[in-house]
Amino acid sequence: MGTRRRRLGASVAAATILGVLSVSLGGAGAATSSSSELGPVQLDRASLGGLFFSQRFARAEMVLMFNGAPHAIRFDRGRVQSTAGGTLTLLERDGTVVSVPVSPGAIVRVNGRLAPLGAVRRGAIALTVREGDRPAEAVHSVLR
Repeated sequence: MGTRRRRLGASVAAATILGVLSVSLGGAGAATSSSSELGPVQLDRASLGGLFFSQRFARAEMVLMFNGAPHAIRFDRGRVQSTAGGTLTLLERDGTVVSVPVSPGAIVRVNGRLAPLGAVRRGAIALTVREGDRPAEAVHSVLR
């Protein structure tokens, strides 16, 4: 279990580095734009990263294999509605409201600095990273 958690933690950390791009680009809330604004989708690595980790990003799930078993890593990004009781409630770009439990041992960063979950403020943009429906192990927030 310890090795699995370390490997998962390393993968989540690597994925979080990519995800921080989405927070630093700012902007969230309900989307009112049409899909025609997206234009043609490029399928090279750099273009996909720019598409998925941009202001348009709302949420994603990727499945990684550890020791022959699949593990779903979920990303949720949006404007913080509340941070009550160890849960972060986000309004995602498409208008979906999601409540994400946050692990007591989660790495929380506000404007790039380590902080307690209570430092994440209503109205800030936040990105959470978690495995499946488990509590988030990483939260990145930018207060504008």
